[in-house]
Amino acid sequence: AMPRILQRMTTQMAKLVQREDPNVSFYRGVTISAPGKAGERGDLIDEIHRSWDRERLEASHGYIQWLFPIFAGDSMNWRASPLTYAGAAKIREDRVMSERVRRSYVLFLDFMGFRLADAWTGRVEAATDCAARMAHLDAHPHNFKRISRILASLGHLGFRRYKAPLLAALEREIKLGTLRTAAAAQACTPARPTRSARPSCPPSQGHATAWAR
Repeated sequence: AMPRILQRMTTQMAKLVQREDPNVSFYRGVTISAPGKAGERGDLIDEIHRSWDRERLEASHGYIQWLFPIFAGDSMNWRASPLTYAGAAKIREDRVMSERVRRSYVLFLDFMGFRLADAWTGRVEAATDCAARMAHLDAHPHNFKRISRILASLGHLGFRRYKAPLLAALEREIKLGTLRTAAAAQACTPARPTRSARPSCPPSQGHATAWAR
């Protein structure tokens, strides 16, 4: 017979495996984001979409891991959980949660000075205050790490079609000279192949979201 201590450990591990991905609970709208930094306050996802302004999005650092979860861990917020494959599938396959992903993206597009011109193709256009927002991004380059995270998360959550239009919009701004910091980083970064030889997620990650279907 299995020793009692091993039985308890096996039971506890089974419960951990069965526990719902916290990112799913957040995207269901039933739990608040948990910032890892003292003094910051979390919120329900719908409240973030509804009431968080650009100043709060800039000043807060513990929400981005919740709005845009990825498979890898994040040292910036120890209270955020890496996205699981099962969690990503649940979000992709649920129409309400997929719509919340789209709204998260629209929120951050506005922060950057863009607007989603076509929700189906992901086409991005400059907002009326785009120049001012590009100047803000240039002065606060940590936002480019956020953008990298967003690009990865879009792919995990079924919005891969949104990635190329965002990159194209950013490249336009680089060519216009409004993103000097990004231009310098781009010049110093060696070219990478368009498709990694080692996929970062299962093939199902390329499937359309329930929202898109």
